[in-house]
Amino acid sequence: MSNGRSKGSVNVHKHQRVGLPQKSSRRLASIAQAAEEYGVCSKTIRRYISAGRISAFRFGPRMIRVDLEEIDAMLYPLATAA
Repeated sequence: MSNGRSKGSVNVHKHQRVGLPQKSSRRLASIAQAAEEYGVCSKTIRRYISAGRISAFRFGPRMIRVDLEEIDAMLYPLATAA
């Protein structure tokens, strides 16, 4: 009995994302939480997302999360006068 699939076909669930890197050290936070954590306005976080400076992840139709580890990686020390 045939199930309509050719031999060697890949069975992928319709909601499964393919091609996203697996990162176990992700610390996800809402836009408001990230803004509070780094002392900036939530509009700044949204601008960084729009500009592609940080990645955002959508869970459902409205919930957006950002990776705090990714924001941490953007931080760099300022040079001081010697």
